Amino acid sequence: PSPSLLSLGELFSLAATPTTARPEHDIARRWGLDKRGPHVTAIRPRLKKAWQNWSTDQRERLPVTAECIARAERLKQAWKHQENRERYRCLSDSVIAAAQLAKLLKAVFPPPWDGERRGIGKLINELEKFTTGGFYATVHPPVREAILDARAHVTVVKAPGADSSSASCELIRDLAFLASKESVLTDERTIRRYLDKNPKPFKTPVFQFWRRNWGLIGPVVNRLFRTRPNEFERVAKSYLDPSS
Repeated sequence: PSPSLLSLGELFSLAATPTTARPEHDIARRWGLDKRGPHVTAIRPRLKKAWQNWSTDQRERLPVTAECIARAERLKQAWKHQENRERYRCLSDSVIAAAQLAKLLKAVFPPPWDGERRGIGKLINELEKFTTGGFYATVHPPVREAILDARAHVTVVKAPGADSSSASCELIRDLAFLASKESVLTDERTIRRYLDKNPKPFKTPVFQFWRRNWGLIGPVVNRLFRTRPNEFERVAKSYLDPSS
């Protein structure tokens, strides 16, 4: 139709909808890949066929979903390395040291912390914030959050029982491979696990460590729960994320 006969909303819709006949080129450009590469070329038939049946929202979500899966799988691989687990133990030891120092300072310099003792109160507060932030960084580590994020996106683009309006596990798998710069290879079974309604619970490698020391850190963690996430938790998660 003539542009003069279109409503403003329809014009915005047309502007937002990709019109390229080669969506795989957009994908390659997004991830800095060679658009003539064999893996990019291989997905063209399936991607183009699916593209014709999808809304703008679905088209925008698909590459994001692939990126989420690529990151989750990369973190899962790193999670298995001994060096990565040592980071959790090192951070956990630091949390216990901070909690013990805060407890000792409270005993030696009890409140109120005003006047000349104001600095002591601030130090104890920061130590307890570090205790809370470090604890939650290990309980909700980057790999767990990446898995949950990927699961949420896959559920949207891979609707159970749908065909033309849903991305196949095979297509999602191949796009995740491209999103990882062809470094993380998964299979269709892995993609289906993200759709599992009853996934296995994620357990931090320092779970038993926290159980043994809960008497020390528990009161602090419970009292400061509403203040999270704090700056220490964000820093701790960066430390635990090998890709950061």
